[in-house]
Amino acid sequence: MDYITTTTRASEHYPSAPGYRDSAPDTSRAAAERIAPLAKSQRGKILAALKEALPHGRSSEQIAAATGILVYSVRARMSELVAAGEVQETDERTINEGGYTVALWRAAQ
Repeated sequence: MDYITTTTRASEHYPSAPGYRDSAPDTSRAAAERIAPLAKSQRGKILAALKEALPHGRSSEQIAAATGILVYSVRARMSELVAAGEVQETDERTINEGGYTVALWRAAQ
């Protein structure tokens, strides 16, 4: 996805703040701005959970369970952490509760 990085909107600071696409509606932009203060704390908790698991990785669902953060929020913060170079996808996969194959993530080393 192409995120805005050259305006004064919420995405100006992506990935250190939640982003949105250039074509996003005003509601998406407002949501990114509203979640920004909480997102930093969530990224810290997620990164700590991944560092705790090293050398193993964790799925988004496992991170959610370990941190108490909703899995939808975990996935959004993972996107930011990957873009910032703090988290990387492993070659490992696991099956989630829904029966889907999902990636495992680990803190960048």
